[in-house]
Amino acid sequence: ESCALRSYLNGDFLNGFDDNQKRAIAEVKNSNPDNPEHGAPGGNGTTDKVFCLSIEEANKCFSSDADRIAKYGGKSSLWWLRSPGHSAEYAAYGTDDGDVDQWGFYVDNAYQGVRPAVWVKL
Repeated sequence: ESCALRSYLNGDFLNGFDDNQKRAIAEVKNSNPDNPEHGAPGGNGTTDKVFCLSIEEANKCFSSDADRIAKYGGKSSLWWLRSPGHSAEYAAYGTDDGDVDQWGFYVDNAYQGVRPAVWVKL
């Protein structure tokens, strides 16, 4: 809940949208469950407009590993999830081959991408 990335996504990143787009983005309550494989605590729920997916959402929202691959500059890229990795200092991530890595990377790793998620009001 106190993550710098979360603050950025709901601040500067969100402010990059125009007023009509911002009105269309729904505010949602996100649960932050414990890591299902390693048991690291997920923390308190949050209310956000822009967020990273959880492990469960990353597995549910994409129908295959191929769909889960994020591309940047034409290359597959790793991308952060909001779920903890094997301990509180690690975060789970989407791999460059479309898997979800629940062990995670140390949260100061600057080589991960971000794949922001929003819910849009229709």
